[in-house]
Amino acid sequence: MANEAKALVTTIAKQRLAEMLAYGTSYRVKYFEVSAGGHDPTDPTTALAADASWTEIPGTTLFGPEPIDTVEWEVATCPIFVCTIEQGEYTGDLSSVGLIAEIVYVGFDVAATASRTFTFNDNSPSADTIVCSAGSFISDGFAAGMYITVSGTMLNDGFYQISTVTATAMTLTTTATLTAEGPITAGVITGGWHPDPPVLGEQFLFAVYNRPRATLTSTDGPTTFRLMPFF
Repeated sequence: MANEAKALVTTIAKQRLAEMLAYGTSYRVKYFEVSAGGHDPTDPTTALAADASWTEIPGTTLFGPEPIDTVEWEVATCPIFVCTIEQGEYTGDLSSVGLIAEIVYVGFDVAATASRTFTFNDNSPSADTIVCSAGSFISDGFAAGMYITVSGTMLNDGFYQISTVTATAMTLTTTATLTAEGPITAGVITGGWHPDPPVLGEQFLFAVYNRPRATLTSTDGPTTFRLMPFF
């Protein structure tokens, strides 16, 4: 059985997408799962309308999370997630398929050490800077426009945004106010700052597709869903 359908993107997925654009966190759609809760209980030939506010597929998960088989592309901006239940992998009723995403990136920490110190410069009225004595801020992953958090210092813990960055210096936006400090050998700069960061590896319902009830038996061949997310 082959099915091509649109899967409704959930509100939490839209929120995570917005956070990715604002803060640099990211996720990947990696799994799918199925249940038998996507049809009208009084009429199994009718699918229930999906609800973007759902955080779980309707009903009890009966199969999965199972890795998505592959990703195809309708156009450059529209992925299609191919999800296959092989013969005998699952038997029973099926009427809802959920795409499950996983947080794969939440930021990174760079620590000051005796061999790589940080210096915080108050350059008022010009923009303030953070300077490292060795290594490369660019190789670390810092970039213009990125939000950062500084922790473990005596005077400069806080949240800032990078205006420009070179290997040894990051210039902050003009709204940032640093206090002269350093060189310091303790303290951490976290790239990709997020006010309420998700947990690396956290999974959430990305999109859901409901259909009329079908029943899979052990003799049925592979059942494939080609799901296109839509907002």
